[in-house]
Amino acid sequence: MGMFLTLWASQGLAGKAFRLAGYVALAGIVFAFLWLLWGDFKQGLRDEGAASEREAGQAIVIDNVEKANEAAERVRSDTAAARADCLRDAGNPENC
Repeated sequence: MGMFLTLWASQGLAGKAFRLAGYVALAGIVFAFLWLLWGDFKQGLRDEGAASEREAGQAIVIDNVEKANEAAERVRSDTAAARADCLRDAGNPENC
């Protein structure tokens, strides 16, 4: 029976139809593979973008912390800033 189907599939219009179906299936497999590769590539780009944004955000936070520490040190070192009205605005000791 299998040999009969092989002979039938290789003849005439039916053989061409089977070849065409094989080509379509192969094209679908290649398309699916490329689609998966493209999705992985895009995910990698998103991950890189998120990492660079995180890095930039951390740099801003570090800069703000350094400024706050400097302001706190100025308030601690200035004895006149120990008044109650200046301690309310310790982030800007020059306002005291």
